[in-house]
Amino acid sequence: MNSVEYIIVSAEESGQKLLSFLSKRVKGVPLSALQKWIRKANVRVDKKRMTAYERVYEGQSVRIPPYDATEENKNTTEILPAAELLPVEILCEYENILVCYKPAGLAVQGGTGQKNSLADALKQQFSSALYKPAPAHRIDKETSGIVLAGKSFEAARYLAECFSKKDGLCKIYLAVVHGNWKEKEPVHLYDLLEEESKNGTRVTKDAHSLAVAIWAKKNSSLLAVRIFSGRTHQIRKQLSLRGFSLIGDTKYIQTVTEKKANIETELFQQGRMYLHAAYVEIKNKGFYAHSDWECMSEIAFISIKEKMQVLGAKYLDDCLELSKHKK
Repeated sequence: MNSVEYIIVSAEESGQKLLSFLSKRVKGVPLSALQKWIRKANVRVDKKRMTAYERVYEGQSVRIPPYDATEENKNTTEILPAAELLPVEILCEYENILVCYKPAGLAVQGGTGQKNSLADALKQQFSSALYKPAPAHRIDKETSGIVLAGKSFEAARYLAECFSKKDGLCKIYLAVVHGNWKEKEPVHLYDLLEEESKNGTRVTKDAHSLAVAIWAKKNSSLLAVRIFSGRTHQIRKQLSLRGFSLIGDTKYIQTVTEKKANIETELFQQGRMYLHAAYVEIKNKGFYAHSDWECMSEIAFISIKEKMQVLGAKYLDDCLELSKHKK
């Protein structure tokens, strides 16, 4: 059995609720046991009793009572061996924010049937850190592109507020669709989309996007799409409703022609969905990552930049150095 331990709250951990802090710092002890420790005042902060949901701050001393790590570890969920987790590509760091590149085919969060996820890989990659970074938002498993994560609790909370309140937030995707997008100017897309609520019922919610063509050919078009709402599969659904399904999207397909995929096949990889989270802007900083699609190889960044600026992107001039995926 371990002896009494005193842990000093670091700057990265500052601002967390006590229960959350303990769950990250004390390995192998279930939440129910941690809550019992707190209720019985076995855990003290600066020698004072605290509730589970009071916050701890940098420099405070947290008393951890003796416990049997071997016995408690029987209650933990088995994790994947480190060898099975892919390393995360970090495009850059900005004020305790990690700009991660998620490849297509990798889930952001783990779950049933998921052998790997961006969240698990980050946890492994920063295993020695006092605060483990976690994704602040999600993109579809088959979508590639930027995902932001906080390296400290304050950074994580800041990102959560940005994505929740959408204050100063701008998210722009690149999408390759079936068909010739003839509109020359940006087009607002307004729809009522059905999705499943947290309690399992089906609900209808407003969806708003803004799309503009970067290039348009007879059978395929490359669009830049900014989303103002965050509905499930929003871009995929809205474009499909207008007869412009994403290339490689097997869920939202409108025509037999699309199913046969009789398009410029030499430009497109079979079995891949062509949706890429290219740009994320929070407050006064923007992050951009070019896709690795073959059909993008001849497109200059300036062409994409011009269209994204039309959609409201403000900070693309600072994004040139971010990614090796940039052409």
